[in-house]
Amino acid sequence: MLWKQTYTGRMFFPLAPDPAAVVIEDVARSLAMQCRFNGHVRRYYSVAEHSVLVSRLAPGATPWRACCTTRPRPTWAT
Repeated sequence: MLWKQTYTGRMFFPLAPDPAAVVIEDVARSLAMQCRFNGHVRRYYSVAEHSVLVSRLAPGATPWRACCTTRPRPTWAT
């Protein structure tokens, strides 16, 4: 089975993901290293920074903030 090594050295199986195996440090590192707009920006603007800024615009309720940081596809797994 195909797997990817994560930032923390774990094995992640994208075709059979196990939510219990997801480590927040791996997700944060991956999102911080991915540039928004495929790099077509004047300064480095990461997916992580975008998620944080959008979550600050959302109303204070936790579900709204969670929606702002949710992506249509799992960026950390690609």
